[in-house]
Amino acid sequence: MLSFVIRNSFLTLSVALALGIAGLWSWRHVPVDAIPDLSDNQVIVWAEWPGKSPQDMDQQVTSRLARELQGLPGVETVRGMSLYGASYIYVIFEESRDLYECRTRVLERLSQLQGILPSGVTPRLGPDATAMGQVYAFTLQGPRDIETKRYLLDQIVVPALRAVPGVSEVAPAGGVVREYQIDVDPTRLEAQGLTLDMLMMAVQQAGRDVGAMSIEQSGIETMIRGIGFVRSVEDVESIVVRGDASKGAGLKLGDIANVQLGGQFRQGLLADGYQEHVGAIIGMRVGEDPKTVINTVKQRLVDLKPTLAREELSVVSFYDRSQLIRETTDTVTDTLKEAVITTVFVVVLFLLHVRASLAVAISLPLGMVFTFFVMHVLGVGANIMSLAGIAIAIGVMVDFGIIMTENITQHLVDLQEKCRREGRPMPTSPFSPEITDTVIRAAREVARPLLTSAATTVIGFLPIFALTDQAGRLFEPLALTKSLAISGAVLFGTLLVPVLCRFLLPPWHIRKPVLFALVGIAAGAGFGWFIRDGWSLPMEHGRWALTIPGWLFAPLFAALVGSAIWRIGRERLVNYEENPMSRAIHVAYEWAYARIQRHKVAFTATIATMALAGFLLGAGWQTVSWPLRKLFDAAGGDFTHTRIDQAMTRAFPGVGSSFLPPLDEGSLLFMPSLPASGGLGETQRVMQIQNRLIESVPEVASVMGKMGRAETALDPAPIGMIETVVLLKPYHEWPVHEIPRADGSIERRPRTLAEVRSALAAITDIPGVAPSWLQPIETRVVMLSTGIRSLIALQLLGDDTDALERFAEAAEKILQPTPGAVDVQMQREGGKPYAEVRLDPDKLARFGLTNEQVMRSVETALGGMAVSYSVEGALRYPIRIRYLRERRDDSDELLQLQVPLPSGMGSVPLTNLLAIPTVHRLEFAENAPDATALLRRLPLSHQRNVTILDSRHAELTLPAGESMPSEITSAIAAQQLRLTGTRPSEAGLTYTVGPMAIRSEGGKRTQYVLLNALGRGEVEVVQDADARLRAALAEGRLELPPGTTYRWVGRYEQKIKADKTLRIIIGVSMAVMVVLIYVGTRSWLITAIILLANAIVTTAGGFFFVWLWDVEMTTAVVVGFLVLLGVMFNDGILLGTYIQEQFKTHPGTLAEVNRRVFIAGLRRRRPAIMTNMTTLLSLIPVLWSTGRGSELMVPMVLPVVGGMIFDVVSLFSVPVFYTWYWERRLAREAEAGASVATAHSPA
Repeated sequence: MLSFVIRNSFLTLSVALALGIAGLWSWRHVPVDAIPDLSDNQVIVWAEWPGKSPQDMDQQVTSRLARELQGLPGVETVRGMSLYGASYIYVIFEESRDLYECRTRVLERLSQLQGILPSGVTPRLGPDATAMGQVYAFTLQGPRDIETKRYLLDQIVVPALRAVPGVSEVAPAGGVVREYQIDVDPTRLEAQGLTLDMLMMAVQQAGRDVGAMSIEQSGIETMIRGIGFVRSVEDVESIVVRGDASKGAGLKLGDIANVQLGGQFRQGLLADGYQEHVGAIIGMRVGEDPKTVINTVKQRLVDLKPTLAREELSVVSFYDRSQLIRETTDTVTDTLKEAVITTVFVVVLFLLHVRASLAVAISLPLGMVFTFFVMHVLGVGANIMSLAGIAIAIGVMVDFGIIMTENITQHLVDLQEKCRREGRPMPTSPFSPEITDTVIRAAREVARPLLTSAATTVIGFLPIFALTDQAGRLFEPLALTKSLAISGAVLFGTLLVPVLCRFLLPPWHIRKPVLFALVGIAAGAGFGWFIRDGWSLPMEHGRWALTIPGWLFAPLFAALVGSAIWRIGRERLVNYEENPMSRAIHVAYEWAYARIQRHKVAFTATIATMALAGFLLGAGWQTVSWPLRKLFDAAGGDFTHTRIDQAMTRAFPGVGSSFLPPLDEGSLLFMPSLPASGGLGETQRVMQIQNRLIESVPEVASVMGKMGRAETALDPAPIGMIETVVLLKPYHEWPVHEIPRADGSIERRPRTLAEVRSALAAITDIPGVAPSWLQPIETRVVMLSTGIRSLIALQLLGDDTDALERFAEAAEKILQPTPGAVDVQMQREGGKPYAEVRLDPDKLARFGLTNEQVMRSVETALGGMAVSYSVEGALRYPIRIRYLRERRDDSDELLQLQVPLPSGMGSVPLTNLLAIPTVHRLEFAENAPDATALLRRLPLSHQRNVTILDSRHAELTLPAGESMPSEITSAIAAQQLRLTGTRPSEAGLTYTVGPMAIRSEGGKRTQYVLLNALGRGEVEVVQDADARLRAALAEGRLELPPGTTYRWVGRYEQKIKADKTLRIIIGVSMAVMVVLIYVGTRSWLITAIILLANAIVTTAGGFFFVWLWDVEMTTAVVVGFLVLLGVMFNDGILLGTYIQEQFKTHPGTLAEVNRRVFIAGLRRRRPAIMTNMTTLLSLIPVLWSTGRGSELMVPMVLPVVGGMIFDVVSLFSVPVFYTWYWERRLAREAEAGASVATAHSPA
């Protein structure tokens, strides 16, 4: 293969050029996003049933749908959520299933379920978008009122945006959807002898267009069309109502009712700090390019600008993913550029041969564009993780070219010496058979160790492909692109670099006039490029720049370019060992090697100390002492109670452990938790107060709060839930503050993101409002995957909702003192006041009424019933009949609602049909707890109906026919409480409390205690919280309700899953790598040295740098260790392979052992140091990156940087320990020989 590629150079170069062009085209067309899509493979089903309570939605819709959908093939779990008038079912499928196949299966099952659902309820699929599909959001701003804005949004903007390719849905948010409201006065109806049923029938029969075919007159065909649809308020007012002929038949609706345009019942709204807004949220179809979709949406909005301008409206965005995409890709792109420049500089510095460096450098961009080509073929998008995979692979990518070029150069130098000894000139033509054979021989010599090294690097990343859930979705693109980049590098390093060396390394003969012309052209181009603007390096996110003026930088750059071109044309083939860098390495290596050989024990102790220190600082004493603990356990002891264990645990706690470092999205999401009893107006008032406070922070660019939900299945929020999007300014616009240091001095600098979040949390602290500060993308992913609005939560599953709520409320108090736990709060979705209309069957029978007849009157009069629709453009708006507001808002008026009798002979007040609640008067014994203590023990549904008269007396109101709660009956039985009397309630309605939302999973009710981690690792926080919870259960301070289970969900669960998978797969990968190392070195001795010395010390170096940078052991850091795992063996393999070749024959003496080992180390030390330096220095730009997205990349490279610094040990450990082995072996052979000689000697 190598021989064919090298001998057919033009074919090889043509294929490389074609791959390069294809890669460049793919780079321009690959989808671009900020981060990979972390969403579950889920299908959302939702259904609406206007006016129904969450209990009704759960019992009649959500539970039925969830039960039927649970049995679909590939379903992992089904989550349900019931809100006021809406039901959401989240069907989570296996990761391997195709989303559209899953949607088809769900759709097929839904078509069979209509018979089990209430009339009028039609479940439908949510958009084919994921939790990260909401990429753009905007508002319409202008002087129009919110009703007009919403009308224009629905009629003009939404239809236009839905036609944009890649858009899954356009979800309107805020404003009011218009409807025709017919407000009637029951007194006026009674005066005309009318009922609500008569009005409903009249309206239903009034709005219809008809077609009556056509007629033909005088040869002309005329179409007949009947116009009857309602299109205006006047049309509604003109509806004829049949009344009593004696009281004036032929009344119009406008004569007896107030008709107006109004707003429908709202499930959500948008508002900043000062006023309400109308807007929409754009959902992107799964698999589309976010950047392209956003740009197309923006262009469509630009096209609509003249139309909106006529209505004095303009579009203002309040969330734009493209800004985050741009900033993160800029961060990674700049890092890639710096890494490439750094790598090329290191190559030139070590080789000191421009043409040889050019052979190496050409393979680097080709490997990168090859990666983009395969990404495009596989459908992998460009994001911070996939690009970071290329960034951290750059140093390794050039290693193959370096080693190949260095070996080919060495063989060509040997050929040059051979020709000099033979008295003939060296061939200069690249097509010379002698040159070609030399290049082939040199390439074959290093091909096997290069392939082994590449295989270990790729296999080191195989565990990432075994990750599942969010960890797998996040890091698989990185593993894929790094593996592709390494594969491309080894492809071009072993096949293309030898061809380039064949052309570039032999001496060139270029005439001086031609060379002078080339130098002049190149230097002139470089001078002209920089003479005007010079050169600038932005610093501190562009806050200021390091600038060299053009008059200074242009001539320097021109001189550099000109000298490089001149050197390329005049370079001669020289032995790398003769350049200054190689001589310096030779002297340093010889000095260190000689001293280490004389002090092997001290060297061994040193690397053992390095390894132990690194593991203690990074992993901690608890991890390092695991074998000791197991030994104590086997002996029947407890090591945790010893003083040494306690002291070492305090001294070496290790770094914290979390799932992921937070990505700075450039925006925050403020989610305060308000009491469920708060009304729409009060919640809006609190939201606007907090929005104004947030806007006062100078780092904030804009604020937009959303209360409730938008009209989309991707936003399952109850009406009292607030989500405020806080868009931050770019970093370079953040003002400078005076920040106090720990020593009392003042530092002037911009605040960090953590400090800005702390300032926002402090300024929005309002009594009674529990805050939660997250980010939009991470919150949306967590909410749709687990149903919570925090990063970690204690999930309770059971059958008794009241019992779950009581346990969660008690657990909240237990968990709040946990160190590092913040925002600890029970997810309070209960306690919503309800006024229930409960009918007495005996009273209904007395008047000849049915339950349906009465409830229909209640629904129409109070909630309003949509009895017909108007048609305006492409939309339909409901026509709703209801009582006047003053009748609807007064409970006394409600009781006087007139229910028509079936005989048509008058009506009966609602109060005469109600089942009246019973008031129980309770008296407490002297030695019993007071009324307040009893109140805390009652379920939430009963707490609302307890009236405390004094410390010893209380009244409990119970619905008619409902028995006493068990807490009361047990207190009466214990003679702590006495029932002194009962009476009917003065209030005919039954007042109680109920949930604002009902959640379920796997057929069980769920409740959550939410929390976030601050200042400690998520794993440590959850472990401490879980220990507190278990202690409370063991001590009886908490009692788990029967049939209830609990578990920790959110990022902690994801971390545990990822760690469990990685422990298994890393072990398997290590076993495979051991085999590969043996195959590469053909020596179990060298394999053992590499594993026991190099691997342990290098890993310890990674732990040391993680500890030094004070970062947590996140999955990103673990991925960094996997990167290190793939490169830590390369130097040992190269040295070991060459040492093994030197020992094909028995050395005989210790001096010969030392000579052979030193020659092997001397021959491979420079390429080993070069590969180490290129790998290390190429990661420095990643380490110093500060833009958005760097918080994910920096933790990944910390273990690699620390490990590669410690990996310098491998330059000495393999030769030293190998020499030590032969020293002991020769000593044993000498002893054995002496014994044999003694045995055969005459006595």
